[in-house]
Amino acid sequence: MSGNRIAVLLCCGLISMVLMACGDTGAGSKADGYGRMLFIGDSRTVDIFSEEKDKLSGEVHDDITVYCMDGAQFKFMTDSIDTVGLDGFDTLVSWMGCNEFGDFSQYGPYYDGLLEKGKQLVVCTVGPTKDECLLDDLDYLYYPNANQITYNNSLKAWAEGAGVRVIDLYTFIDSTDTIYQDPKDGIHYFPKPNPELWNHILEELNQ
Repeated sequence: MSGNRIAVLLCCGLISMVLMACGDTGAGSKADGYGRMLFIGDSRTVDIFSEEKDKLSGEVHDDITVYCMDGAQFKFMTDSIDTVGLDGFDTLVSWMGCNEFGDFSQYGPYYDGLLEKGKQLVVCTVGPTKDECLLDDLDYLYYPNANQITYNNSLKAWAEGAGVRVIDLYTFIDSTDTIYQDPKDGIHYFPKPNPELWNHILEELNQ
């Protein structure tokens, strides 16, 4: 083997080692700039990935670890973070709030605590509900679209003050014809699974 060929191979090897050390595979990671990402959500997140399941615990999609559960509320989020551990992620992406009935009050202080611990945050607005399709008195009372708007207003006000990025899924879902509320309950979205919604989240994260 000639000296020039050996030099070229050594140079290529060094470049590959540098790229690997920097985490650059040439394809572009879905988590660029965010480190290890943890996505937490409720049933609407479950529906992104599965029509049959009611919970995902630690599944990895596009290099993002996902925890979500039907009916999930604030405690599910904190329990999931406790399970992963603060050393187990760098960035939390949260799509929580639909089951809080308009009340954001628990989230702000908790998110503040994560920021103080050096974590990055990205928060998603909760998507719209369709009032005329809500199933019964309980749904009418707790899931009207007005509650989603109230929660989102509080979320966005907190995020602006904290300098945290917001992915506006409410507006995205409300403005597309290809993602729509389940006509049987007015809360969940079709289609299931929903790669369009997940891909939109990934695109937003990569901007």
